[in-house]
Amino acid sequence: MDMEKPPATLDKKCFIQISHILLVALILRVLLMAGFVLGDDPFYGAYARMMIQGQYPLLCDSCVFVFRPVLLLFVALSLKFFGWSEFSFVLPILVSSLVSIYLIYELGKHLFDRAAGLLAAAFLGVFPLDVVHASTMTNDIMLNMFLALSLYLFLKAFERDRTQAWILFALSGIILGISMGVKTNSFPVVGLFIQIAIY
Repeated sequence: MDMEKPPATLDKKCFIQISHILLVALILRVLLMAGFVLGDDPFYGAYARMMIQGQYPLLCDSCVFVFRPVLLLFVALSLKFFGWSEFSFVLPILVSSLVSIYLIYELGKHLFDRAAGLLAAAFLGVFPLDVVHASTMTNDIMLNMFLALSLYLFLKAFERDRTQAWILFALSGIILGISMGVKTNSFPVVGLFIQIAIY
């Protein structure tokens, strides 16, 4: 008769599996790296340079990218600490993509089971749009990471005692607020959190 694997063995196996998924995802993203391209990238680069120099771009109605301070901050920090290169320019987006894959695993595991989490992570790891956009200045990738983290903390809060729950709810709200500094039109997702709370 087959014996169930002890939790420690199962955790180790899942750790190895998610590590392999993340490694494959990283290799794909590095091999297909786009880096600095035309379009919005020159604006992001110029604004990041201004932030490194201790200034913040002037706000104006048509200056869309100025209203993304969180994204600009991460890009500026990456360029400052790792030097001016295409890799440094898109590094925050690449890291956001990999973190999102892990968060999708955690959400799948939380809502269904470990197998669902691993399958979801594997699909996102090789999803063509995510692979390509992970190495370009695409704010949606970073936005997805913050929203996934906020949702994960929000769901975990329902499992904790009152004090811990309020801390997790607060952290979830803070991270949701930070996400709006990546893309301002992420605000409607608040409706999803309200529906979950009611449910």
